[in-house]
Amino acid sequence: MAAVEKEEKEKRGQGGATEASGKVVEFLWWLKKQGYAESTIKSRVKLLKRLVKLGANLLDPDSVKEVIAKQDTWNPGRKELAVDAYSSFLTMLGGAWNPPRYKRIPKLPFIPLRKRN
Repeated sequence: MAAVEKEEKEKRGQGGATEASGKVVEFLWWLKKQGYAESTIKSRVKLLKRLVKLGANLLDPDSVKEVIAKQDTWNPGRKELAVDAYSSFLTMLGGAWNPPRYKRIPKLPFIPLRKRN
């Protein structure tokens, strides 16, 4: 029984990456049809591909939420962008989720000191 379950998981794992890749391409075209800017499309598609590479199942919001939360090297702004990208992906699919909250930490601008002559 365990061997059969293991084989099914392997089959799902192989097909899952292909299915996710197809959905990302579908998402790219959906964004174009909705009139999003090229830079927005490029960044959102790149983030979704990165999430898939990190092991997220794009059809499971809890999986995506977990992968985003585990990214210790990402700053809150990057996580917020990932949540926005996935939210628009779910909008395309007609799905909904309870997104995690991340807030950008504003950086102080660099103001050079005036030199006195």
